[in-house]
Amino acid sequence: MLTQKHILSNIKACVLSLAALCIISTTIVAQSPKTDANAPSSSMTPPIRALAVGFEDEQREYHILDQDNRSTGTIRLNLRGYTSEFMCPIVEGSIRFGLESGQDEDGNILYTPEVIVPWKTNYKKVCLVFIPKSFTGKKDLKQPYVVSFMDMSEEGFETGTTKVVNLAPVTAYVRFGEHQKAVETGRVVVIPKIEEVKRANMVQLSVYHMVDDAPHRVQETRVRYLDRIRYLIVLYPDFVNRRMGVASILDYGNLF
Repeated sequence: MLTQKHILSNIKACVLSLAALCIISTTIVAQSPKTDANAPSSSMTPPIRALAVGFEDEQREYHILDQDNRSTGTIRLNLRGYTSEFMCPIVEGSIRFGLESGQDEDGNILYTPEVIVPWKTNYKKVCLVFIPKSFTGKKDLKQPYVVSFMDMSEEGFETGTTKVVNLAPVTAYVRFGEHQKAVETGRVVVIPKIEEVKRANMVQLSVYHMVDDAPHRVQETRVRYLDRIRYLIVLYPDFVNRRMGVASILDYGNLF
């Protein structure tokens, strides 16, 4: 079994493997990214949204870049909250987000790509999940964020269900209502709809991991559960407090 000392040291070598996410108790905040309506539709993504599990160096605003590294709009990431819809030009199979890097001789602003994300054309309803490099324990990564896709279609993420993503370096155990799931490092699990709902639609949520032979409680709370909401729970290494962090995001069913 892992000791507390081993868990803390393993955080530096945390393995990332994301595919989707869902949870509780954070308000959704919508920004209004601006995109170029004149961009050719054949080279644009469908409308998408984004959220950030955390911020790398507090960098949260990026320009959406085209094939000439010109800005077609901006997005401002929300901490554990969804942005408004935006579209991106698809450049050589990828979408790109960048920052200002100076001006040319004519005074035009220059942009440099900072985050390049391979795009898969079969995605129709999708959320981009920005994961800070510091959460991965991999200092040699060139990009400030690792970006994963979350399928937000009803088929891929049914209302009333919960997706749990574990970015922490230890196996986590999540009990939500009558369901309990073990979530290994780098894995995503789906918790079915909850049937045993108490008064005022409240259900118990517990998150813990094992230290030696004993459970170490990370979070224990009561959550208002509605079957029209999709819940996303992201577990990650909290370097500041040297513990497992829990991020909660709600989709009330009117975003995607």
